[in-house]
Amino acid sequence: MTHIATLEEQVQRLTEASTIWQVRARQAEDQLKQLAAGDIVPENATEAVESPPANDRGASGVWIWWRRLWRS
Repeated sequence: MTHIATLEEQVQRLTEASTIWQVRARQAEDQLKQLAAGDIVPENATEAVESPPANDRGASGVWIWWRRLWRS
């Protein structure tokens, strides 16, 4: 594999990762705004928020869209 191909692959991976984190940040920001506005009331405020499964990559629709975009 040439050096340029290796760099292009790395750029693709980093772009995918950054996109996923941007989506997660927007989702967290929206949820925080809803919590601050009182739209979301946790059933038990002392209960820890359940984290997503380890194999969950975030917003799957966005992930699929980016994968298709970069493969074409």
